[in-house]
Amino acid sequence: MASPIEGSLPQEGESGLEASTEYGPLAEFTLNLAKAMLRTGYYSPDHPQSKQSLAGLLDELLAVLDDRPGITFLVQVEGEDRTILIEGYDEVPVALNNIMIRGMSELFEPKLVDFFKRRSLKSFSLGSRIEVDEFNAFVILMSEPPRAGQAREERERVTQALVDQDIIHVSTVFEADLLGQERRLPWRVRLAISRLGRDLRMLPLYKSTTPEEIQEIKIQILDEVIRPMRTQELLKDLLVNCDLLARDISVLEETQIEREILQQIPRPLLVPTAWEIILDVEDLEEGEGLEGGESLDMSTRRRLLLGDLLEELIEEELAIDSELLEAMIERDVCALKELPKELRSQVKRHRFIDIFIEREAEYLKAFRSIPPGKEGKQLANVARHVFPELLHRGKYTDAAAVLVAVTVGGKSEGVGEAVAKLLKSLRQSARDEEAVKRLIDALGDEDLNRLDRDAVVALLSVAGKKAASGLRELYAKTQDQTVRGSAFDAMMGIGLPALEPFLAELANSEEEWPVVHHILGALGDQTDPALAKPIERFLAHENDHVRQVALTRVFELLGAESEELLIRALDEPGAVTRHAAVAYLGQLQSRNPNVLDFYVAALGVEVPKNESGQPEEVLVEVCRSLAGLGEATLGHGIGLEEFLLDALTQGGKKGLLGKLKKRSARHSEKVRIAICEALGTAGTEVGAEVLTELATGDSPELAEAATSALEAIRSR
Repeated sequence: MASPIEGSLPQEGESGLEASTEYGPLAEFTLNLAKAMLRTGYYSPDHPQSKQSLAGLLDELLAVLDDRPGITFLVQVEGEDRTILIEGYDEVPVALNNIMIRGMSELFEPKLVDFFKRRSLKSFSLGSRIEVDEFNAFVILMSEPPRAGQAREERERVTQALVDQDIIHVSTVFEADLLGQERRLPWRVRLAISRLGRDLRMLPLYKSTTPEEIQEIKIQILDEVIRPMRTQELLKDLLVNCDLLARDISVLEETQIEREILQQIPRPLLVPTAWEIILDVEDLEEGEGLEGGESLDMSTRRRLLLGDLLEELIEEELAIDSELLEAMIERDVCALKELPKELRSQVKRHRFIDIFIEREAEYLKAFRSIPPGKEGKQLANVARHVFPELLHRGKYTDAAAVLVAVTVGGKSEGVGEAVAKLLKSLRQSARDEEAVKRLIDALGDEDLNRLDRDAVVALLSVAGKKAASGLRELYAKTQDQTVRGSAFDAMMGIGLPALEPFLAELANSEEEWPVVHHILGALGDQTDPALAKPIERFLAHENDHVRQVALTRVFELLGAESEELLIRALDEPGAVTRHAAVAYLGQLQSRNPNVLDFYVAALGVEVPKNESGQPEEVLVEVCRSLAGLGEATLGHGIGLEEFLLDALTQGGKKGLLGKLKKRSARHSEKVRIAICEALGTAGTEVGAEVLTELATGDSPELAEAATSALEAIRSR
């Protein structure tokens, strides 16, 4: 006999889920749980269909839970809309309609909503320690149709059945269980407190459970409730409303409940939660923030809660901000003399920083001229203590000012070894792992003002290679050009340890050629030859301007050792890079045969008029490079001066000293002027007649260049 809903259910092998979803196992289990409740409710528990629906279902649950303490299914009500949520699986509750495909969601979510509504049920939770008999009994229990009558009767029926059948690793919350209705609480906090209240009230009802088992189960419940509370705001609301639990729970006193919750809060969230409670105290002191139903002693209760929280922090030996300690002292949570010695010292240092900031100008002036002797040691001690505290507080401009002042003071005569040790100490503080992380986080703030940004860049430069990887990651993940520019500036300050891996990655990660061009152009002050290797990769870049600036950097870093790369660049398709290659080979006065062949091919007489293949600016640079070769012999035994004179004339068979005005020049006037200038450096009286004739020619610029060349030759 088929179930009335059988035709609407997916058949074997039909999960109705998106196979690729990351919530696949959770959606699969939820669907199968819903099917089991619907089918089991129609058949008797011992019917084959009921048994088949339950088979393997617990294994699916345990696979979903993995290392999670439990998951909660709940219905969220917003006006007329009701949504099934699942809490405890992810950092935030996930909606059922987001993890099932549309057809299955539209089919099953209304059925589950109706399931909750008919029972006046708000949520049910399944713990990771649940056993198969317990789990199956719960599914069968919840599959039974609710009894006609009041919601309270249904609640009492389910509660009694849970106790009678020892279903202890399942929590249920009915509408009648909701606490704090008179307070404006986040719905997740209201549900969490209500669940705690119901579970803690029910624990004594399980007569077969030992006190040790009750304690163990209580801790598990707290873990299940608190773990999804992943923000300090939610945890604060949970803690400060624990008084709702103490009204009718005999298992724990109010302070005991708070302590139990504190012990389960993730350690990194304790300090942020304390700050949230302090903000609450401030609101209460100003007459704000009291919720309906809260008594006027809530401020006092929050102070007591802060005291417990401080004890937890101290006991766990967790780092406590000086600002937090000061805030607690100011609000009478604790007294300075009651704190452990190390925390007292921390508060005193914090207070001294306030004094330092008020008198900063005086101290900086003193740091710039630290004297030897006792007074100098005292000043050095002040700088040594305030610098890391300023970094910790985010006073980056002040911290950088201290470092600069001490550096200036270290250059004064007679300051001795003490200042050198002080500078080493300050730099070490800037390299501290936590300090570096704070500085990089600050640099990534797009709203950081210009002064602080420059200070952070300077401090990260001092941090050196400890900051290199963090700066590369920041550059890669941000799209803000100001942040990227600052990260690059800091890497420039660090030098090789930061720039070498950065440039190695940049070739693959940066697509905008103007950005690459700017970065390579900015490396002009770098002198470490090791940088040439990652820069060489850009000699194959698609953009001519990038190739040119890369060639420039390689030449500056390697000098004569870059000759082979420069020679290869003579075959560049882009004139900009060829021009640079010729210029740098000229500076090296290269006499490599391949270089000389290039010069001859560019200017030589065998090349037809205006068909050398080289643009004018390259030919001009060839002339300048040839000028530095002196008495070099070019191909086929031709001397440099003879070659230049041939290039200056038509280049025909009438002889070098023929009448120029009867011939047409092969090269442009600008190139011929460059040849004249080269002859002025490398020429002799052999070409004087040619230059003399040019000096009286029709072109004023060419005549001037020829005259200057003649004067240079005759003055030697």
